[in-house]
This record gives sequence, structure tokens and C-alpha cells, in this order.
Amino acid sequence: MASTARHSLPAGFHMDPRFGAVYASPPAGADDLTAIRGIGTQEAARLNHLGIYYIDQIALWTDAQVVAVADAVGVSAAAIFRDRWVEQARLLITPDPQPAAAAVAVPYRPKQDAPPAPGTRTIAVLVTALLIGCFIVTWLNRHSQPALTGVLAADITSLRVPADSRLLACYVSPGDEVFTGETLLTLEKSEHLEQIARQTRRVEELRRALKQAELQAELDLEWRQYELNQELSESQAQARLFGILQPLCAAGPQTTEAPHALRTVARPRSLPEHPAAPPRSLLFISGATGTSNLNGLKPIPPDERAPETATDDLSESEVSGPIAELLQMEVQRHAARLEQLEQMRRRLPEHVRLAAGVVALKTRYEQEAARLTEMESLSRETAVLCPGYGRISQVRYRPGDRMVYGEVMLRILHTDRRCVLVDVPSERAGELQPGTAVQVLFPGQDACTGTVTELPTADSTSTATAVTVRVESDEADWPDVPIGSRTHIRLP
Repeated sequence: MASTARHSLPAGFHMDPRFGAVYASPPAGADDLTAIRGIGTQEAARLNHLGIYYIDQIALWTDAQVVAVADAVGVSAAAIFRDRWVEQARLLITPDPQPAAAAVAVPYRPKQDAPPAPGTRTIAVLVTALLIGCFIVTWLNRHSQPALTGVLAADITSLRVPADSRLLACYVSPGDEVFTGETLLTLEKSEHLEQIARQTRRVEELRRALKQAELQAELDLEWRQYELNQELSESQAQARLFGILQPLCAAGPQTTEAPHALRTVARPRSLPEHPAAPPRSLLFISGATGTSNLNGLKPIPPDERAPETATDDLSESEVSGPIAELLQMEVQRHAARLEQLEQMRRRLPEHVRLAAGVVALKTRYEQEAARLTEMESLSRETAVLCPGYGRISQVRYRPGDRMVYGEVMLRILHTDRRCVLVDVPSERAGELQPGTAVQVLFPGQDACTGTVTELPTADSTSTATAVTVRVESDEADWPDVPIGSRTHIRLP
């Protein structure tokens, strides 16, 4: 049957160890997979996503492939076995047998020589047979129940992507045995790389702003230092001048007559009558004698000269006292101004840098640069460790792939935590309770004992036609058979 189904598939498929015959790309035509009871539109779409388009592919499934497909499609493997997808597919691809030729009915002819049986005896035989049959059926229904079909399963741990990342290395492959704490994958956090890139841009912007502020501060400092030096030079010159004059005023006169005595002389003069001078000629008048070049420079008589009046000489206290005080005040004022200018010159670079924002920008730049260094020192790689012993069931990514937060990276099948999942008809669910002992029959193995550990709630079984029951081993270990093997369960 498998060979026939395989040869009937169109070309282009390949044999996948997990899913059987699959197509890498959609073929030209496809079967209606919903013709199989239990496959709906959603399940058919998921099967097509796996590369399963024909009923012949389903007919080729093994028990292990049924479990793998059930895990990928998102349905229960027990439901696939219960609905008999593989058997339905094989029936659909098998041509209907030709109807057998109708047998020729031969009428029954009783022997003429046999006497007919009495009617009462015939009725008694029929009633007795009916009673016996009812008794047997009742006894069988009371003392025996048909075995239920289950699937050997194991606990599965799905490891999801902790953050948007890129897969750097994968150290396992499907089927590998892994142990607790073993490194499975190495991820590079994309979010951390984006943060480093943003921080790098921020540091570069601050560096450019700081450089611009420093240049501006340098220009302002040069110009302000020039103005300050000019004012400082003028103040120093004035201070030196007043420093020279102050001792001179304080020393006083060195002779009987002060060299700097002030005298006011007033000589009112009356000029004599002179003849008219010829045009364009020069007239010279002597201020002492009152004569001119017109009268032959005749001297004026002494009695005609104006009397000389002179003011008295100013005393030393009247002249040197106020000047000395003024000079002293100017010297003190210029000394204070020079000290102030010197302090301004010392603080000028700091004030200019503060005014240009250099200090604030430099502080921010150093803080952001230190933060960038810290971010770069942190490891961008994250190791994914195995949470428990088991076997790798599925690896969804390859090195270099981008992974989105929340997606399943890989699945681990914990083979040391095996159980049997049984679909029990809802009308028989009341016969089971947690702790009920059952018999588990493995193919080609002796019967083992198990215990019902999980039952659905009453609300979930009110409308369902079947419920899934979990049965775990009572013994040290069940036979070493592949996960997904079909089993039979006998209820007490």
C-alpha cells in the first residue's frame, strides 16, 4: 500500500525524516484534504504549509510521523489515531473492488417425506435462544470493556525567544540528547545593538556640539582678553603717572620762592594816537613802552605808564594740600581697579567657557561616553541553556536568522517523563478518577500498569464527545519504545 501511494504522487516531493513525503513548493494540483474526517479547513491549511497537499502523502505516514505532524499542526496525536486519518487516506486512494456477482437464489424445498415440527416446540426453542443471547451480551457488557487506543507521549518544553535577537550559533539538532544546563543556542540581542547604535550617535552629536562650543569660547576669550588688556594697560599707565606725581606734591618747595608760584599781573595800557598807516602795511606796537613803528618807537614817560598790580603768592598749604589728597585718591582708585582687572583676567577663561556652555556640554559628553563604554563592555550574547534532560524535538532557526520576541526557538522532548494520552468517550469518563489503575499494552511487549493522573473538568466534558486522559507509569520505567507508538488501555 505504501509503495503504491508513493508511486502515485506527482514528481517534486522529497522524504522528510519527520513529516514523510513533503513538497518544498506548492505543486500544480492538490487534493481536498478535508475529505478525510477530522481534517477541517484550518488543519488543511496547516498541512499545506508543511508541504502536504495530497491524500497519498497522508497514507504514507508512520506512527512517529503522525506524532510529529500533530505537534506541528496543533492537534492531538490521539485524535488523529482515533479518527484514523491514515486508514481513511488509504481507503480513499484504494480503488473500490468490483461488486461480486449476485448469487442465484435457490428456493428452499423441504423434503416431502420429513414430517413438520410441532409449533409449540419451535416457539420454545426460539425463546430459549433469545434468553441465552441476552444473558451472554449482558455478561460481556458487565465484565469486559473494549480496549481504548492511546499514544505514548512525553512532556515537551518549548523555549521561546526572550527578545528580538539574531541566532549566532546552534549546538544541537533534532534527535540529540541534551542534559540540564547544557548550552543549546547563542543569541545576539538586536535590541542591545540598536541601543549601542543610538548611544553612539548621541555621543557623536555631543562631541560635535562640544567642539563647536569650545571654538566659540576660544574666539570670545581672545576678543575679551584683548579688551581687558587694553583697559589694564591704560590703568597701569595712569597709576604710574599718579604714583610719580604723588611724591612730588608731598615733598613741597625746595627754595624760598616756589618755582610753581602763581602770579597774576594786570597792566592796563592806553595807546597814544598814531598817524594812519599806509594800506597793506604792518603795525608793530611795543607792549612795554607803548610805542609803534609809526612814531619812531618813542618811549612813553614813566608817569604815563599804567601801574603794575600783582596778586600775592599762594601759600604751600593752599596749593599742595588738596592736590596731594586728590593724587592719593586717584592712586588708591587705580590700585583697586588694577586688582579688579587682574582678578577678571584670571577668571575670564572660566567665565567664557561657562557662558558658551562648554562646561555643561563637556559634562554631558563625558557621562554619555562612559555609558557607551559600559554598554559596549556588557556581553551582547545570550546563551540558551537546557532546562532539563530530554531530546531535541524541533529547531526552527539557523545561524544568522533574525528571531522575533515570543516565537518558539526549539522544543525539547523529555523522554524521562513519558505518559500515555488516551481519548476516552465522554459517556465513559465517569468511570475514571485520578489514581485509577489501568493496564497499558505496548506493541510486542507485556502488559504494564499505569495510573490516571489528569482528568478534564466537568465543564469541559459536558459537550465533548471524547476527553483526553493522562496515564503515567506505576513502574520504574515503561518499555523503551519510540515516542508516538500506539498503545491499548484496558479500564478496570
